[in-house]
Amino acid sequence: MKKTLEGSKARHKFVFAHHVLSTGRGAVEVADNYEWGGRDPRGAAARGAARFEDKRPTWELPIHQLMVKTGVTIFFQGHDHLFARQGKDGVIYQEVPNPADLTYTAFNRESYRSGDILPNTGHLLVTVSPDDVRVDYVRSYLAKDETALRQQGEIAFSYTIN
Repeated sequence: MKKTLEGSKARHKFVFAHHVLSTGRGAVEVADNYEWGGRDPRGAAARGAARFEDKRPTWELPIHQLMVKTGVTIFFQGHDHLFARQGKDGVIYQEVPNPADLTYTAFNRESYRSGDILPNTGHLLVTVSPDDVRVDYVRSYLAKDETALRQQGEIAFSYTIN
């Protein structure tokens, strides 16, 4: 990952993974921890706590700092099954919605303490041009669940990164 990001001359860089830490919930809320951010959330006084340098002696930087250094535009993750857009140090952390959730709810909402958070169901449409990136959250509804205020294909949220 380091070699690819450092060698890339792309104006817009995307990283895709299942989750920040492969366990737990949230995005920027946990991005300072372990390999991702280098911090042990148990604190320095925790018995057996090891520092980032001890656990990953060959790594120059934790993952988040590597993404900042190499100009990652958006980190996409899918673990929590809702739409959540958060920012940290210039990197957008984008949780992707579940396209087939029949409940239309914001699962795991409590794990996101900041940002733009919306319930399921839908998908992201990412449009990349030489100048910018546009992300649209496109909602999906079963025909029986559509109303005047809930239409299949409506854009629930959009943002552009220049």
